[in-house]
Amino acid sequence: MNGHPNEPLSAEERDLAARLARLGPHDGPPPELDAKIMSAARQALNEAPRRNTRRRWLGLSGGAGGLVTGLGLAASMTLVLGVVWQMRPMEGLHMPAAEG
Repeated sequence: MNGHPNEPLSAEERDLAARLARLGPHDGPPPELDAKIMSAARQALNEAPRRNTRRRWLGLSGGAGGLVTGLGLAASMTLVLGVVWQMRPMEGLHMPAAEG
């Protein structure tokens, strides 16, 4: 996996591994460290500046920018509806047959 050949441990490395194993279980950090980390995270969260949670949809709700956006949206919808109206099927209109 790491690209290094598996070499047997030297006597010094085996001794170090045995001493580390005698230190005890290595299940993870002590609970005190977890509590300190959680406390620091809560404190940082409380000190973080709050963002404005009110969202505007495409700026339609405020000022001159909202007016311009609203007028642009109305103009686009008028154009789309005009094109759709022009493309509708003409059911009642029958063309006379060409004489041949």
